[in-house]
Amino acid sequence: MSTQQPNFIEEILMVLAVLESGSDSTVAALLHRVTAREVDERLLTERLATVAAVEVHGNSLSLDATVAATRREALLERDFLHFRRLHEAALAILAPQLHGNPFSLEQQWLRVFTRLAEALLNRDTVALRQLTETWEHVALSDEAQPHYTFYRALAAFWSGNYAQTLILIDAVLAAPTVALPLRSRAINVTALCHYYQGQWQQALDGYRHSLALAQRLADKVQEGKVRLNMGVIYYELHDYAEAEAQLVAAETLFHAANATTWLASVHHELALIYRQQGQWQHALAYFQRCIDHRLAEEADELVGMALNNVGEIWLLQENLPKAQEAFQQALARTQTPTNRIDVLTNIGLYHEVGGEATAAQQRYAEAMALVAQTERREMAPLLHYRLGTVALAHDAQDIAWTHWLHGIELIEANREPMHEEALKISLLGRWQQIYEAMVALAVDRGEFAEALAYTEQARARAFLERITASQNRANLAAQQPWTVPQIQARLSGETALISYFATGQPGTNAALLANLPATSTAIRRALLPPARLFAFIITNSTVHAIKLPVDLEQLQAQYFHRATGRLRGVTVLPGRPLPSVRRWQMLGRQLLMPLTPYLMGMRHLCLIPHGPLHYLPLHALVDVDQLTQVAGTTVSYAPSASILCQTEQAAPLPAHQAATAEEPSALAIGVNAEGLAHAEAEATWIAQLLHGESLTGTAATATQVLAALGEYRLLHFSCHGHFRQRDPMHSALQLHDGELTADMLLRSASIVADLVTLSACDTGLNDLHPGDELMGLTRAFLGSGARSLLVSLWPVHEVPTRLLMEHFYSQWQRGVTKAMALRLAQQFVATLDFPQLNERLASYGVPMAEHAEWIATFQQMTSGDHPFAHPYYWAAFFLTGHFGSAQ
Repeated sequence: MSTQQPNFIEEILMVLAVLESGSDSTVAALLHRVTAREVDERLLTERLATVAAVEVHGNSLSLDATVAATRREALLERDFLHFRRLHEAALAILAPQLHGNPFSLEQQWLRVFTRLAEALLNRDTVALRQLTETWEHVALSDEAQPHYTFYRALAAFWSGNYAQTLILIDAVLAAPTVALPLRSRAINVTALCHYYQGQWQQALDGYRHSLALAQRLADKVQEGKVRLNMGVIYYELHDYAEAEAQLVAAETLFHAANATTWLASVHHELALIYRQQGQWQHALAYFQRCIDHRLAEEADELVGMALNNVGEIWLLQENLPKAQEAFQQALARTQTPTNRIDVLTNIGLYHEVGGEATAAQQRYAEAMALVAQTERREMAPLLHYRLGTVALAHDAQDIAWTHWLHGIELIEANREPMHEEALKISLLGRWQQIYEAMVALAVDRGEFAEALAYTEQARARAFLERITASQNRANLAAQQPWTVPQIQARLSGETALISYFATGQPGTNAALLANLPATSTAIRRALLPPARLFAFIITNSTVHAIKLPVDLEQLQAQYFHRATGRLRGVTVLPGRPLPSVRRWQMLGRQLLMPLTPYLMGMRHLCLIPHGPLHYLPLHALVDVDQLTQVAGTTVSYAPSASILCQTEQAAPLPAHQAATAEEPSALAIGVNAEGLAHAEAEATWIAQLLHGESLTGTAATATQVLAALGEYRLLHFSCHGHFRQRDPMHSALQLHDGELTADMLLRSASIVADLVTLSACDTGLNDLHPGDELMGLTRAFLGSGARSLLVSLWPVHEVPTRLLMEHFYSQWQRGVTKAMALRLAQQFVATLDFPQLNERLASYGVPMAEHAEWIATFQQMTSGDHPFAHPYYWAAFFLTGHFGSAQ
């Protein structure tokens, strides 16, 4: 008896730890159920009377709450199966007592049920479903029922039944007495369902709501869970910086709460980010930490998820034996359909990389069947893309076309309800490969109009929608890309669009692809469509497409600085000779001269760059008159054909904006600062020429300017400009009292101008986000209502800039179009000789010493008689948006 007494007491204490309190008969019944030991209830009370943590009141026993929690946690970590058996037995013994008994007994049953459900949630979701099914008809009050229903919803969620999950969660949220902690968790689960169904906007909205509730409750663990989920969605949208920020915040919260299970989940997601950045060893180390923790918890499902991602790393390095081993282990451990979709997709890719098309197709088809079963729609576009690539590899073009078409239809359907611009950009950026593949296939099939339509779907969509919204057009149809017939209907017989489109660009996978081993050629081919550059030539009656002999990767290496992304040859030192333009001319022969047969007789060309071509002065690479065989051919730009058409059909200007002395139509803003001497004079001259108004010097404040932007047909800024590549929406114009940023314009400005001129450095530079979305001042002004912009690609000396601007407005006022006025102004600057320059400087009142110094500098930088003949001085400026309209 003496040797068995301590073990028996320990067993009783563990039973009490699960029950927390109960009658001696309940404790004895539970002890008998789990040990098969017959227990005398009277002896039970006697033996526990001397145990310090136990309180005995008649036939009622209770264990100190802290001691009970410590014992349960230790058992859970040491022996999960025994923990489970104890809780299942406790539920079975307590359930019959719920009828007609006090509320406290129901709460006791609910606490036992909740502990077991939470433990199963992280270890065995199949068992969680079985648990909720077992107690489906248990008699619970209206106050307790929502808690049980919540776990039924979680079981449905892990079974991949998102529709049923949402029905159950709606029932939880509809209950009149739902406490805030449960409401926060329920909203978080709703958001998870939306995420898996590809409803990204609803998911983020739900997470933010749940996060606010968790913060209100100061529930650090729940806040960490929501941030973890937000990190996952940002990762899936390829916004790795925001994903890492959310995950690190979650990691801090879980560390503080000692929530080790959730820490393992964070480490799993951080490992994914490190993988995307090509940090293979760092990612493997984090995955291993996660696996070790999950093995200790006996959480097979979660181990399988981590092993699947380890297999991905080996696959990316084309270590096929290790990849196969990891995937096989992952498949053996994952039981839920949601997770098996990921594993089967990766196994399909493994077979595709290994050249086993039939096996790849079979695995992708298995995954697609589970997608249909679980409603996990966010995976369907990827599987359609993969099935299409396998089909195309075997020349089954029709099958590939069908898969990619279905994938695009799903992407468009998921995108439609979104209202956040950043979310729209991320979603379309995530799926660029499927659009690129469709464009390339359509071109190969000679279906040029179809191909062009898909390029319009793939580029600058959020930008188009912002412009449409700025025109107060609420009709959703107006926010769709323009169709090819609609685009052609806007073109005159003498106008051609040249729309470039590149495929096989790394996009958000750039870091991952850059860090692939040189030997990983097969996986690279599987992840990206072939790298090709197409040029589409669109007139009012024809669409042609050709593949250009240009390698964009080599182009970027040769023509752009790797560190800054800036064009080489346009950052010059005063007094140093300017670089030769021969390299530019060679590039023009590659990008433009092959288009000559389709451009004959055209008087205006509108260029629509793609990718790095946005940073090139395409109009200066060749003599455009040679392309068209028409003297005086003009050039403009647009972010997309749809955006061009949208700016063309902007609402008519208010009647009071006609150019009269009483109602000036122009506002010119000028600020001399940090070395600028001509900005204010330039603004004053232009305002006088156009019978407009000016804000210069101390009058040119951000408040004054923002208040005036919606009143004028023409806006001109001459000041410093700042392009910030790392934070492009804080690119800015320097005013007297501070900066006017792109973000300020989008938040506060309503512009009705036909033209906005930014006579400042770098104002035409934009950071390219996924989906060829331009982020910077171009987006800000066009997105605030401007029909067209005159902007610059690089910093230019203020003297040739002032000359160009004055001549531009002089020509525009005489009745030519904006595009022609710019051409004439650029020709004027390029052909100006030194005597004419001397005369202009004298008219500007430049002091003689400064005048002579400038002339000497310009003479050192050129070998000819024309100081500004080099494109550096005039080619930086280009017109984007609506290109017509005489002043």
